[in-house]
Amino acid sequence: MKKSLVDGAIFSFAGVLIIFCLSWLIDTIAPGYELTQKFLNISLPPIWLTYIFHCYLQELVRAISQVSLEKFLLDEKGYYAIFISSVVFAIFHVHLGFIAMVITMIAGNIFGFIYSRTYNLAGVTLVHFILGFVVARMSLLRTVSGG
Repeated sequence: MKKSLVDGAIFSFAGVLIIFCLSWLIDTIAPGYELTQKFLNISLPPIWLTYIFHCYLQELVRAISQVSLEKFLLDEKGYYAIFISSVVFAIFHVHLGFIAMVITMIAGNIFGFIYSRTYNLAGVTLVHFILGFVVARMSLLRTVSGG
């Protein structure tokens, strides 16, 4: 579990850093979105703590489907299982639009990879919670989808 949580902390930090850098870059190239300001003003209302359970449940379903696909496909490294699981989760996000589906698929591949390193839900749940929280609080999916 320790390796899983260390992975979660490292990937969360890297993801948040990438989101901040992309926000700054977009604000520099196309002013008006104020993404950097949104990033700097993120707060954690107590109700958001329930989101961690949502993330855990999603990662539990992903883990079950990913491991099942690995066994069914005889996919020793898990690459096909990760990709197929990511596509399925992206389809579940169709109501948010095409770009959100693509982002969900990319995130799903990352989450699947993190899970496959330890086969423990703690780290991947942490990454899902932190990155999902930042993206949601910044309204990034609505911003990139034009909503």
